Amino acid sequence: MTVCTLGFYFLSFPENVRRSQFRMLVLLIGVSICQDGLWFILNRDAEDDDDDGGVERSVKSFARKVSYISFAWRILVAIVLWKDSLDFIAIVKAKNVDTDALSLEQRVNNIIYEHRNGENEFN
Repeated sequence: MTVCTLGFYFLSFPENVRRSQFRMLVLLIGVSICQDGLWFILNRDAEDDDDDGGVERSVKSFARKVSYISFAWRILVAIVLWKDSLDFIAIVKAKNVDTDALSLEQRVNNIIYEHRNGENEFN
């Protein structure tokens, strides 16, 4: 859940995120998917609990089906975010970035550009 929340934040405010951070998010989603796959393998619950008369069987079945749907959804989200990580620069450039959200490197480049243009006007 935390990884998906970070993904939504990164996509909502890409001007605050670097490409390497976004790629790490995609890696974390991959690790999460592997962890969930391992959980599905280790937690099969093949035998039913007969202590309660089989009442838990329907609850476990429902929970497992929802877990499979969630697992499939996370795989789709991982594919979309991986594709976005490949086009990350285009996504950032398509956004309107205010000057307060510029990185230090971009601010320095803007200052150098303005300084050079200012010098040419006075000479």
